[in-house]
Amino acid sequence: HTDILAQNGFVGDFKGFPYGGPLNEGALAGAVDVLFTADQLALALAAKAPNWGIVGRLMYNRVGTFVPPESAITAPAGLAGKRLAVPFGAAAQREALGAIEAAGLDPKKDVTVVNLGLEEIVGVVRAGAKDGRWGDLDAAAAWDPTFAELEASARARTIASSVVTSVVAMDDAFVSAHPGADARFMS
Repeated sequence: HTDILAQNGFVGDFKGFPYGGPLNEGALAGAVDVLFTADQLALALAAKAPNWGIVGRLMYNRVGTFVPPESAITAPAGLAGKRLAVPFGAAAQREALGAIEAAGLDPKKDVTVVNLGLEEIVGVVRAGAKDGRWGDLDAAAAWDPTFAELEASARARTIASSVVTSVVAMDDAFVSAHPGADARFMS
């Protein structure tokens, strides 16, 4: 409930995407001009579409790997032989795999990593755990605010967390059509 966009010469038409993969698809399809996204996804978009670039840092965002509260797993090393759900391509995937590697495991051999969207992960976690597992999953990874909500509701227990950089990215055509938009947007 603010007029900050209008104060800076913008009219907002907000579109929701569940996470960065579908957001990048929307950008490639021309459905959006400005993105709030994780660093990794912005770089992946710019690699596919050089007309997209990062115009500034938005915030630091927490990501984490978590297990059911009653799980015996207490650290990433405990994921050996287990199934981990992550949205592929998300910064949470990079950070979860990094935590697994730092624990001395090979995420390609020692852990089964399953591609699940954020909404699917939330659904599985909210359905509840049995015998320390969410169905056939032992762990999952996500980012705030979803990660925080699952922690705060005691539906998940964190075994690793880190911080990633979120950025603002813009399509060059949008910046060309609105000179100075990049600077005004970040001010």
